[in-house]
Amino acid sequence: MIPEFFYLSEFLVNSNKFDLGKLQITLESDYVSAHLHEWIDLIFGYKQTGQAAIEAFNVFTYCLYQDAVDVDAIDDKVTREAIESMMQHFGQVPSQLLTEPHPQRQILGQAAFGIESQGRAFDIFQSLIHIRPYLAKTVLENDILYDPITFISIPKNQARSFMQQVVLEKLFTVSISGVVGNGAWQPHDKSLTNYFTSEQNRTLQTERNQHIIAALFFPSLEINSRLFAVSHDAQFVFSGGHWDCSLRVYSLIKAKMISSLIHHSDIITCLTLDSTGSILVTGSRDTTCVVWNISSGDNRNSNNINDQESSSFISPAVTLYGHTADITCLHVSTELDLVASGSLDGTCNMHTVEHGVYVRTLRPIEKDDTHLFLYSINGGFIRKRKLDYHVIDMLLSEKHIVLAVNHVTSSQQANKESTSLVTARIIIKDMFEMKTIQRIRLRTHINCLYFTKDFSLLVGVKDGKLIVITTDKKSSTKKAYKCLLYFHQQSFLKQMKVLKYIIICLTLTIRLCHARLRIESEWSDGFEGTLEIPIKSEINNGWKVELRFDRPTMIDAWLGNLHSKIDNRIFLFINKNWNAQLALNSLFEFKFVAKGGIAPSNFVAAWFNEKPILSGSSSITHVPELLNPTGNTTTWLHEGNVSTKGTYDYGVVLRSSLLFYEAQRAGKLPSNNRISWRGDSMLMDKGNNGEDLTGGYFDAGDYVKFGFPMAGFTTVLAWGAIEYEDAYRQSGQLDYVRQAIRWATDYFIKAHVSQYEFYGQVGDGHEDHAYWSRPEDWTKPRPAWKITQQNPGSELAAETAAALTAASLVFRSVDSNYESILLGHAQQLYDFANRYRGKYSDSIPNISDFYHSWTGYGDELGWSAAWLLRATGDQRYQVDVDKHYIEFGLNRQPHEFSWDDKTAGLQILMAKITRKQSYRQQAENFCNYVVRQAPKTPKGLVFLAPWGSLRHVSNVAFLCLQAAGIDINRQEYLNFATQQINYILGDSGRSYVVGFGNNYPQRPHHASSSCPNRPTICDWSAFSSPNPNPQLLTGALVGGPDQNDYYEDRRDDYVKNEVTTDYNAGFQSAVAGLLHHQLKV
Repeated sequence: MIPEFFYLSEFLVNSNKFDLGKLQITLESDYVSAHLHEWIDLIFGYKQTGQAAIEAFNVFTYCLYQDAVDVDAIDDKVTREAIESMMQHFGQVPSQLLTEPHPQRQILGQAAFGIESQGRAFDIFQSLIHIRPYLAKTVLENDILYDPITFISIPKNQARSFMQQVVLEKLFTVSISGVVGNGAWQPHDKSLTNYFTSEQNRTLQTERNQHIIAALFFPSLEINSRLFAVSHDAQFVFSGGHWDCSLRVYSLIKAKMISSLIHHSDIITCLTLDSTGSILVTGSRDTTCVVWNISSGDNRNSNNINDQESSSFISPAVTLYGHTADITCLHVSTELDLVASGSLDGTCNMHTVEHGVYVRTLRPIEKDDTHLFLYSINGGFIRKRKLDYHVIDMLLSEKHIVLAVNHVTSSQQANKESTSLVTARIIIKDMFEMKTIQRIRLRTHINCLYFTKDFSLLVGVKDGKLIVITTDKKSSTKKAYKCLLYFHQQSFLKQMKVLKYIIICLTLTIRLCHARLRIESEWSDGFEGTLEIPIKSEINNGWKVELRFDRPTMIDAWLGNLHSKIDNRIFLFINKNWNAQLALNSLFEFKFVAKGGIAPSNFVAAWFNEKPILSGSSSITHVPELLNPTGNTTTWLHEGNVSTKGTYDYGVVLRSSLLFYEAQRAGKLPSNNRISWRGDSMLMDKGNNGEDLTGGYFDAGDYVKFGFPMAGFTTVLAWGAIEYEDAYRQSGQLDYVRQAIRWATDYFIKAHVSQYEFYGQVGDGHEDHAYWSRPEDWTKPRPAWKITQQNPGSELAAETAAALTAASLVFRSVDSNYESILLGHAQQLYDFANRYRGKYSDSIPNISDFYHSWTGYGDELGWSAAWLLRATGDQRYQVDVDKHYIEFGLNRQPHEFSWDDKTAGLQILMAKITRKQSYRQQAENFCNYVVRQAPKTPKGLVFLAPWGSLRHVSNVAFLCLQAAGIDINRQEYLNFATQQINYILGDSGRSYVVGFGNNYPQRPHHASSSCPNRPTICDWSAFSSPNPNPQLLTGALVGGPDQNDYYEDRRDDYVKNEVTTDYNAGFQSAVAGLLHHQLKV
């Protein structure tokens, strides 16, 4: 009487092992199952009345049957009370519902494993020995190249005309390139020997008329059948896998996309429709599933949907949670109010459809190899079977499981050349016993499988053809066995039906499962990480690393080239030319730095060669914390004076640093060039209209000319030359520092081609990072990007204005004409920056992966206005500084001074210019933080960030020397700067300046100095060489040690061993400041 007892008796299992007594076993017995149909026949079946009731000795009196007696119509009181008493005592029996014998309920494990019904003409499983493959082409051979079929569908509820003599069903295919095939399928035609026909839609005969899903799929995502679904009325195609995380709806009538719906925060990896076509479920890499309601009737007719109402017929209803890995398989049953979802870690979760209530979780029993598992719908384990092959696709029909397997083997030909042979197989197994009962061999890769209504098997293959597997044996038997099927093999899952059993095919042979992410260091807005990937099979043809985060970030990684990125959250890197091969059993360490308000907790997943290797934080480890935590005050800063005479010749250090800048020069070198291994380079650098953009400085170990950091280091270099002219003069470096500054400012004047046009970058950063050789050997023209009124860049224009203004003060006493030129350009650029505001990294997108503007342009506007105030005395710049302070909150306490954040420099500069107490207090607050509170390594180095740790400490040392110069905690700040700079020069046990002191770096991350003398070829082999750089990059400051004072002189460590022009600027100016104070003693 209760249908669930009949169809889903598994729920009666006492899974919680309650003490229910011995009688429970009776309800669970095979005897009850075998005779349940007899009870149904007696109560509301055909044995209620008539001869069948007599033969069955049905003792229920007729008056107990519902509606058999109208009690209210009985006038006799005694009779009515008697009947009412029987009803109250025995209860009422339902009205007769069945007039035919009810089928016997089958016992689990019996050979008869399905429910018989009528209606199938062909059944490949009824005559497995007679099945054979037939070929149906889905594209024209003579005109169109074959395109692998990845999805096949014959919609269920197609409209048909009564005028048609032959019933043709629409057959849709989708290829890997997104071409939608629209054909006709006739299951059987007695006039044809092949028993089927497949007609090609004529609109596909030319590429112009082909229906294409015109959207970019995510680059590393495998395009397969789980990404598509066709509505049951054959009007719409639903697709996932798109780069923007959207669900897209295409009209098959209008042949265009009509809706793009974004409800997931990551790529949609699978989707499925329910049996009614009214529910769609999508799964995503964000580990969630979304249930969508699809309206029915005229309001969803493709012809009636306009562009404004295109998404009205489909809407999100509920979001399902519970997975911790990418969703890869889905099925929905509205009959059972159940959604089943599978994820990469082998977990299968079940929720209700209507309300999204969690039901249960099935977890993999085996942790290795490939297995098939059979469960009841209530989660009871039934059987498993180990497989010795990888499954591509899998379907379920009645009592059978159909598996698609691709084998690739090598063979040796007579000419000794090795070739690859593809042997694809379709394997048919008995569902309950899981024994193989038939194999079908094909000679091309299988991409997808699909069952037709008559249970022929359609196979989409790699060469763009459709293979039909059927039999010529007719049968009138159709068994409607119902169950859930889902398959997990690395990055691919496939499902069929869900009603009574769950079959799981689970492959957990991801050989890179022991990968981990090691967090080298972490700071306020980023972290440095190393992705450790054990290589279990030799890699000879390159690799791919994909990093995913749950919020936008910026990633720097030198071991790979950035191939693509999505929303600054998903980054795909490919190998460089020199590291395409990875040896068997080696450990591949992929180092990267994430910046821009990001933390390790924002890391989502990592993939290697399109296979998942990490998910979430389960395999993240951290190196030990700082041994000297923040907040400890070091006594050496306060107890007495630290001698600034020391043991280091600061004059020699200044000379060395200026030689490094000469090694970084681009363009036509002067006759007094002191770097013998450098020559003229990049003489083809031009603007979009042929403007001369030669000259300037290479940014680092590469050859891009990034205008923003170039202007930043020029300002700092000029500031040091202004304040410490005596130090440069005494060391004989005054002319050289002026030449270094002018090499940059001459380039800025070239780049400022008109009042509101300034070139901010020459050279593509990605292309450049794929090149490891001499700049003199670069032969191609390079792209250039500029900012304009329409595409402004306030940071770039304002910082360049600051650099030109500071430089004008350097040349004021020696070249008044040049001073005027510099000041004129500076005022125009400041006006440009302030009048037409915008982030320069928005206008020059190529810069975003290298020098993205994280702090905005407010600090640069204030910074450049302050320099103009100092150079001109014009009080309108004071007014502008005050406005910028208020608008951008520049009175905040910063924690660094860098190419991106000038706030601390602005505060100290304004304290020097105005002597106002408010500015002095801001300057003191900043220096007190870095001197007394900032994290320090065990040996006393202030550690503000891991990427270029010495750059950061040099910058703050220089700023605090400036503060000491206006009598703010003079001796304390002087002691601090001395200790930090001397740490760099050798007090730590080694020198971090190339060519200076003891044990200096010999393998800096710098391309041109790693090259041997010409004409010897220089390429990536120079990068991977363990030998010291052939050329001595004198004066270059390397990135520096980590938070535990650890440093290794490795060329491939761009975090600790890279050199850049902005590293040396603060360092050189701080050294000049120490020499200045030394001269005053």
